[in-house]
Amino acid sequence: MYDTAARVSEICNLRIEDVRFENPPHIRIMGKGMKVRAVPILSATAKNEKTPQPMGNWLRGN
Repeated sequence: MYDTAARVSEICNLRIEDVRFENPPHIRIMGKGMKVRAVPILSATAKNEKTPQPMGNWLRGN
């Protein structure tokens, strides 16, 4: 999610329904003051996000 320039708190508060993979891929972020903005994400990021990652690898840093 680096390419969104979102704050850590904004990424932590994302819900599944906030992520859109159709063209153009984007996420809806709730920012300061409860303002919602749509942020485009790269196609490569969207492709990676569609593929579930095993949690164990993420925790180990692999």
